[in-house]
Amino acid sequence: KDIPELAFFASSLLFFAWWVKKRRTIYLVLFGVALFGAAGTKLNSVTIPVILVPWLLVIGKWKRAFHLFLAVAIVALFLVASWPWLWDAPFQRLVQTVGLYKDVGSIDPRVEIASAWRGPLGVNPEGVALVVFGTPIPMLVLMLIGLASALIDSKRRASVLILIWFVFILGRVMVPAAEVFGSVRQFAEILPAMAILSGIGVARFKVRIVKIVILIVYAGTLLIPLVTYHPNQNVYFNALVKGPAGALGRSLYSWEASYGNPYRQAVSWLNAHAQTSAKLAYLDGTMLAISPLWLRRDIVFGSYFSGFDQKGEYILSLVYPQAPSVFPYRYLERFLNPVHEISVRGLPVLRIWRNSPEYVKSSYQRILPMVVPSKQRGVDERLGSFWEIDLGKSRQIVSLTLIKPSEPCTQGEGFVTIDGTPTVPMRVEERETMTLFFPAERGRKLRVYGLGEDTCIQ
Repeated sequence: KDIPELAFFASSLLFFAWWVKKRRTIYLVLFGVALFGAAGTKLNSVTIPVILVPWLLVIGKWKRAFHLFLAVAIVALFLVASWPWLWDAPFQRLVQTVGLYKDVGSIDPRVEIASAWRGPLGVNPEGVALVVFGTPIPMLVLMLIGLASALIDSKRRASVLILIWFVFILGRVMVPAAEVFGSVRQFAEILPAMAILSGIGVARFKVRIVKIVILIVYAGTLLIPLVTYHPNQNVYFNALVKGPAGALGRSLYSWEASYGNPYRQAVSWLNAHAQTSAKLAYLDGTMLAISPLWLRRDIVFGSYFSGFDQKGEYILSLVYPQAPSVFPYRYLERFLNPVHEISVRGLPVLRIWRNSPEYVKSSYQRILPMVVPSKQRGVDERLGSFWEIDLGKSRQIVSLTLIKPSEPCTQGEGFVTIDGTPTVPMRVEERETMTLFFPAERGRKLRVYGLGEDTCIQ
């Protein structure tokens, strides 16, 4: 939806600007149509009037704001009328929609990791960095020339509109708590403004032959990444940051930047190399990007992750700069050698594993059982009752088997810490035991919380 939104967003601004200039009703009608398309695609469209109102004030056409607000009101009515979900409770549903976009486009610093690019007062310059390092350098230079030219020619209505457009969209993602997920996708409306500024930059050169040379170089710098990065153009970063690998080192690359695109490439590899009737394990929600229609007919896709049982299923995953702290991901990274890896300019973006004994790393091929040397019951004032298990020295922990008592007992959810650090083991229930699996977490003291007086854990 980002590309349609970009097109509707840019069209609405340009149609309204042409209406202000030429006063032809058709442009105002087209503005309303484009605004309706933008509003029906993504909530980012609410910034369209926010850009146009200051533009009208700056160019001295503030009386045209009446037509703008009238068009916005008509579009809002059409939007409500064409969206059945809103009919029961329009105001409450609109509030829910706004809340959804707020949650997606921002972080809660109390529970989420803030971007490494956070500046003073929480300002987030990551969007600026993505524009600078994610734009081909010749286009970036022309855009800066165009930006300077627009500032110099600030009396021109078109220049003022492009400046407000560019600055507002960039400023929107710089506010405290804003999140861009390592990609311009969250503020793609800035791209047409950048293209127009580049065009203004080209126009500053008066000699015809110079313009032609510049346009050839410009076109080449856009086409070369399309070819050399194919089919992973969306993880392009320029030489200023030394490509995708350099962007990762500067905390600019995020797994969301790939849009799940490597999954199609991974499926092509599986179709060519997986054995007959292979199983592909579902691991997380992003894998829903894999269409069953892509898979070879004999490959089955589902909840087949077998952990330490190592039943030979294939597992594929995007490469996360900060891997989720859950058992399956840490198990894959620590225990298995990948059978295939998809990289872009030295940056791994997806790995494929086969959960089979022959792919287990040599350092983990021998796992020794151990009887717990000591355990004691305790109570934490904040977290409640626990069993503390002391292994005597720091060890890599693979699993912990807990015996259930024969009499009736309460099965609580509980949680585990290793040397005081919470961890998320995989739990397997059997009739008389419960086994917690860990991805070789290192520590000496385990605490199992969530115990009652009649707990099942012994």
